[in-house]
Amino acid sequence: MLRICISSDRKLNSEYIFTELRKNTKKGQILLVPEQFSHMAERDICTKLGPQANRFVEVLSFSRLAARVFSIYGGGAEIQTDAVGRLMMMSLAVEQVRSRLKLYANAADKPQFLLKLIDIFQELQSECITAQMLKEASSEIGGALAVKVEEIALLMESFESVCANLGQNPSSRLTRLAEVLEDCDYAEDKCFYIDAFSDFNSVELEILASLLNQGAQITAAFHCDSLHKGSPQFEAARRAANKLQQIATKQGVEVKLDRLETGSNDARSYMQQHLFTGAKAPYDGDDDSIVFIRGGDAAHECACAAGEILRLVENGVRYRDIAVACGDAQQYISVLKTVFRRAQIPAYYAGDVDILRQSVVHMLLSALEAATVGFEAQTVLQYLKSGFLSITPERCDQMENYIFTWNIHSGEFTKEWTRNPFGLGKVHADPAIVLQQLNEDRVKYIQPLIRLRDRLRTAANTAQMLEAVSAFMDEIRLNEQLNLAAQRLYEENDLQKAQEYAQVYSIICRLLEQMYGVLGTSVRSPENFYHMLLTALSQCSIGTIPASLDCVNVGSLSAQRRLNAEYIFILGANEGAFPSAQSNRSLLTEHERNDLLGAGVPIAPRVTAALDRELASIGGVLDTANKTLYFGGVSGLEAYYLKRAHELFPHARCIEEHTDLIQRSERDYLYHIRSNPSLDCQEDLVEKLSKIEQPYEIGSLKEETVKELYGNELHISSSQIDKMASCHFGYFLQYGLYTEEQKVAQMDASAFGTFVHDVLEHCASQVMLEGGFHKVTLERTLQICEDCMEAYTKEKLGELWQSERAEYLFRRSFGEVRKVIKRLYEELSACEFEPKWFELRFKQNKELPAIKIAGKKMTAYLEGAVDRVDLWHDGERMYVRIVDYKTGSMEFEWSKVFNGLGLQMLIYLFAIKQNGMKLCGQPLHCAGVLYFLANAKPVSLKGKYDKDESRLRENKGRRSGLVLHSDHVLQAMEPGDEHLTLPDKKFYTTTEQFDTLERFVYRKVEALTDSVAEGCVKPDPYYIAERTNACQYCPYKEICRGNKTERWIKTVKSADEFWPLAEEVES
Repeated sequence: MLRICISSDRKLNSEYIFTELRKNTKKGQILLVPEQFSHMAERDICTKLGPQANRFVEVLSFSRLAARVFSIYGGGAEIQTDAVGRLMMMSLAVEQVRSRLKLYANAADKPQFLLKLIDIFQELQSECITAQMLKEASSEIGGALAVKVEEIALLMESFESVCANLGQNPSSRLTRLAEVLEDCDYAEDKCFYIDAFSDFNSVELEILASLLNQGAQITAAFHCDSLHKGSPQFEAARRAANKLQQIATKQGVEVKLDRLETGSNDARSYMQQHLFTGAKAPYDGDDDSIVFIRGGDAAHECACAAGEILRLVENGVRYRDIAVACGDAQQYISVLKTVFRRAQIPAYYAGDVDILRQSVVHMLLSALEAATVGFEAQTVLQYLKSGFLSITPERCDQMENYIFTWNIHSGEFTKEWTRNPFGLGKVHADPAIVLQQLNEDRVKYIQPLIRLRDRLRTAANTAQMLEAVSAFMDEIRLNEQLNLAAQRLYEENDLQKAQEYAQVYSIICRLLEQMYGVLGTSVRSPENFYHMLLTALSQCSIGTIPASLDCVNVGSLSAQRRLNAEYIFILGANEGAFPSAQSNRSLLTEHERNDLLGAGVPIAPRVTAALDRELASIGGVLDTANKTLYFGGVSGLEAYYLKRAHELFPHARCIEEHTDLIQRSERDYLYHIRSNPSLDCQEDLVEKLSKIEQPYEIGSLKEETVKELYGNELHISSSQIDKMASCHFGYFLQYGLYTEEQKVAQMDASAFGTFVHDVLEHCASQVMLEGGFHKVTLERTLQICEDCMEAYTKEKLGELWQSERAEYLFRRSFGEVRKVIKRLYEELSACEFEPKWFELRFKQNKELPAIKIAGKKMTAYLEGAVDRVDLWHDGERMYVRIVDYKTGSMEFEWSKVFNGLGLQMLIYLFAIKQNGMKLCGQPLHCAGVLYFLANAKPVSLKGKYDKDESRLRENKGRRSGLVLHSDHVLQAMEPGDEHLTLPDKKFYTTTEQFDTLERFVYRKVEALTDSVAEGCVKPDPYYIAERTNACQYCPYKEICRGNKTERWIKTVKSADEFWPLAEEVES
């Protein structure tokens, strides 16, 4: 007998089934449910029928029923091909008949085409459609569709032959079950109770027909209002019930129909009855069981839901009594994970996880991509930084910096690394030691990739390629690393993620074994092998079970339609997701399916069937809550059914603010009070609230932290002083934490400047050794310059050139350096000041000791080197001049000096003056500081050359700096009536003013030093103008964006304005 039970209330159906089970305590009762609900059904049986119920009731799905029948009547030993196996066999099947394909010839080797073939084959099998039926239909159809159907039939036959050759049954597990049930008596004296199915496919209907034919008593419950016309959410169930009734009637089996009428007229029942139908008056009863959630976006909506969940839990509700169903599961579950983690809400995320979302699989695919496609830096770094290698984060960063600095790619990974690991920049450690570590790590972690690449290239077939992948996994100890990662996750209480990690390695191994068995003898290129493995992995998924007894159940609409929760949250009821926008992506379009139906092929329209199933899922979820249904979406994007629900329940509570969440976070609560000053707050929160009212600042370092970072004494350079004065936060990042911007080793402006500095230093030094600029000829000076450029290029830049063309382009810049040397020669050969020291260093155990700057809170020692020191003796006094080479633009400005910027030359000048007796046995007097622009180019002039234009050209070579206003000193620097290369007269100063400036500079540096000692790390970049500021070229500007305080410094336009200000600071 077949008993069909229908009800618009799903819970009434389940109660009816369990009532029947309770009445019949004989053995042989089977509860048949969908696979994903089997665990839930077993739990319900124990809860409702008692712990002894499993003696007479067995929970089975169709696949578990197949296993039970096969274990009794044979067939269980046959290998059941999974998604990966089907993909492999489909690849062979397509290759086997490729030459006979016309329509699909170009797509035959594309993995996505294979997946579509598998999809259509499974659909055809589920509807009991054979290749012969398709062939017969193609002769009736004609046209392009006939060609398509013929080729699909051809591929089906090829697939079946491949399965037969590999000893596997091409039929699905359920098809084999239907065949076995035709010749056995398994169902005699058994009672089947069917629940939670939204519909049946043709194979499942055949199985049920066989059970009826054997005399089984079947009671089937369907979630629908009528077997005829009714609400659209019940269409799938209605169609399934009618088909089952027709089968029973055809077999002469008695059919009994039970319609369970819901006596409830509460708000949830009212919604279920009228949401999917036409217009209906708003509900006029108590609608507390319906609550709406309206969010500004998905994150806000989820935050509102999280706050309500916390409120429920505070009132005694258990987390396990709450469930969340998501319209767009992919988007909302990722948001919910973040929101729930912050709110400390335990949750289980139902459904299988795509294995491609696992980071370890990304690592494996990166390794394979590097070995098959090429050793590109990004691919190799993804492999190295995956976290599943034994390399430490510090050593990994070291490798990344080297790869980035020298643009390592392709064959360079296979060779020993010999270049400076710090590129062309500052050296922080012994390069030899760092290089040794880099090569050790390269051998340990890159060599396995190289061996994998070589094995894949020399492999004779796919089997050998798979062996290479397996050997690679063993070599990097992937299983061991995964076990360690899973153990860490268990310790961190991330139990669901730990379950996933524990399964990944076995899934990958099983996949490799299947590929070995099916495709082992096939021959393919390494790149094709990579894409095939990638596609195969896309068919793998990881299943988990709830790792905690008390947690919120989160899942998609289809996964949650059978739940029995006290409180259900439906989130993401937005347009296009509730229900989702349906599209047919199979090989057969909707129009083609209709043509096939007309030709006698019983294939269903895909879009309509999918929409019916999704509406059934929505209806099931709406019927899930026992107490309260929460219905939410994004404001302005609400789906039609959510708007309809608002119309039915216009007075229902609507949550639009996440106050329940912020009230459970002290900081968020305080911010909420601040934004709503009219609210009363507790007295103990007033102080905290006042702190939040203060402008946000990064803060300052503790005294012990300052000492740990910088020591008891501050050892600084002139560039560090500039950074202190520019921005305290920038100084902290660069010289406290030693964070550096990654730079590619290339001949950029900085590297070129270093090159020019070196040439100028060594060329001038050699000229002085040979007698000085007054005796050595210009030709000899230029030859020395040439020798210096060649030596630097060979010794320092040899490893930079990756091609002869790159070196050639660099050598073209030699002409510019020659012009600079020529100008230097012209100046020094006519000047009475003579170079005395080059790269004069201030440091312990060097020419001069570090310059001591005694602040009130910390003592600093300035260390560095002066590019060039010139001396001149006028017969009575010895004058000293400091020259700094600059390849970029640099000007002496009173504003910068007043604000502590550009003090380098002045500090060095005053320090050398103080050490006059030590350096040359007599006092030294300040003559000035000059910036020698080492890249100055002549002015482009138009028309006839005349004297005025000549002066303009000469003025373009005027130095920037500060010099002593003394005629005989100026004459010694540049003889003649007009000083065309010396600074403008507004930068002339007296000896007394130099003394004032000395005191001012030291006071300024002392103040900067004390600010560091006080732990100041404020992002306070100086601003002179919108485009002239410390942030303009700062590598850290992205870090402090939004938190900085622009420090507009005082503008000092002239010396007359500067000197009174300097005297005020001094006093």
